[in-house]
Amino acid sequence: MNHQDISSKAVTTAAKPPFRKKKGLYWDAKEVPRKGSRSLLVEISHYEVETTRGTAYPCRAKDLISYRRRPLRTAKPPMDNEAATRLLVDWLSKPVVAGSVEHAAMHNLANGMQLEEWGPDLIIKAFDDLDVLFFRGVLATRTQLEWASPAQLREMGEDPERIYGVTTNLGYGRCQISLNAISVFLLSRDPYTQMWATMLHEMVVG
Repeated sequence: MNHQDISSKAVTTAAKPPFRKKKGLYWDAKEVPRKGSRSLLVEISHYEVETTRGTAYPCRAKDLISYRRRPLRTAKPPMDNEAATRLLVDWLSKPVVAGSVEHAAMHNLANGMQLEEWGPDLIIKAFDDLDVLFFRGVLATRTQLEWASPAQLREMGEDPERIYGVTTNLGYGRCQISLNAISVFLLSRDPYTQMWATMLHEMVVG
């Protein structure tokens, strides 16, 4: 089991618009939220993620396969770290071709990072695009996603006040990424940046 430790992470704070509530849905617009707003982010992180509600990120129902915990495709045993690193470097060295699925993912992510209103569901909805752009699209069918509660993290043997996220090996190349809403939204200097950084970190670990 691998995790991202809070003590080793420094995040730069950015100036962003204030937190607000809209049409019965809660949003954190890209400012470092106030204390009450941060608590609300933790609360809504456990809401069901839906394509038609929440953050307006382009997302289809099948894009939520990892979040919805559908049966994972049987995967081959993982390659060793050195081979995996070489494969990843080779992939990231290739140019993104206009009109490709990678180009579409990059477009979605660029627009998603400019949203004035977002919530914890953003990182779940953006997972497939992160996967396509940075990891050749191999993680989506092998990875389960969740915003984990303190109780869930303790069951994994983790301290909710010490980690931002944890990746659990499920065997045969499969894994579970559990993001810690307490640390990301309450304890970090910039929850928005920390949310993206934690997901990418755990995807690399996975």
